[in-house]
Amino acid sequence: MFGIKQQDTILIGIALVLAFAAPAIPTGILWLLDTLVMRILLVIGLIYAAHLSPLVGIAALIAICMLYMERNRNKVVQARLKFEQLQEANDPAEMTVAEESLAQDTVPVREFREAQAGQSIYLPGAQVGNNEFQELDPDYSLNDKRALPTIPIGNKSAPLFKDYLA
Repeated sequence: MFGIKQQDTILIGIALVLAFAAPAIPTGILWLLDTLVMRILLVIGLIYAAHLSPLVGIAALIAICMLYMERNRNKVVQARLKFEQLQEANDPAEMTVAEESLAQDTVPVREFREAQAGQSIYLPGAQVGNNEFQELDPDYSLNDKRALPTIPIGNKSAPLFKDYLA
């Protein structure tokens, strides 16, 4: 039916086995795909596979793509592990209940001194003033709101624009 040679069948089988075995390949070998020499070799191999047969070229392309996908997956896993380690290193260790009940002795705290009468002028006394309040006018209310006296808008700047006003 199809005119597939036995050599093409073997090469397609090898490419598919390599594609599906990509998760089992060690990370160190997959990271060799980042080197310029490996990239050039893979492109040359892909061109040669496409030269042999279009099906072999497609199978080789699938195998190369699976290798790069697995390499990228491994890089993401490594990055997540490093990120989690950084997060754990920045989090302070939580104290136990027994440690929380102990007084903190790492920060020196001075004894609290009460103020003398002469030091605090906010205390009521004869020298400060009196505590008598004057009653307000019964008609006065704090809720009365009136417009404050102002000047019209542009009153001072009008001479600057006299040529532009109609």
